[in-house]
Amino acid sequence: MRVGYTLGSTGTCLQVDDEPLADVEVVEGSSERVVLRVDGVRRTYDVVLDGDVAHLDSVAGYSALRLAPRFVDPSTLNPPGSLTAPMPGSVVRLPVAEGETVSAGQTLVVLETMKMEHTVASPIDGVLNALPVQVGHQVSSGDVLAVVEAVDGGEVASDATEL
Repeated sequence: MRVGYTLGSTGTCLQVDDEPLADVEVVEGSSERVVLRVDGVRRTYDVVLDGDVAHLDSVAGYSALRLAPRFVDPSTLNPPGSLTAPMPGSVVRLPVAEGETVSAGQTLVVLETMKMEHTVASPIDGVLNALPVQVGHQVSSGDVLAVVEAVDGGEVASDATEL
């Protein structure tokens, strides 16, 4: 079961499995107790937080809910080794091709922003695994420009395990 809520101008909207519940009002709430009015019926829940689990106890019984983060961690949205645009701009040069070996400090992408050039360099020795941009592309701050996979002892580091 997935439980969520949104706060709006008319009050709190509670959803269970992405379906809105009608007429839910938060009467009071603290880290130890939540009182709701659901379809006119007042319900009190004692709450104990244990890491990312909320243990709820009421006259209706016990439930445990795993707390999901409110905001997605941006570092989980991009593949490991991603180099992102530090600011909006236009890609003007790509001096290295996808699949080539690169050295730490080597320029991978050149952006033009506000009539100035900005270089994006590899932070590590590795292989340029992905180059999702082309010369002339407009990019926004945070867009992935290149993905570099580290080289470990002459071998390309990988999450794969050989059997």
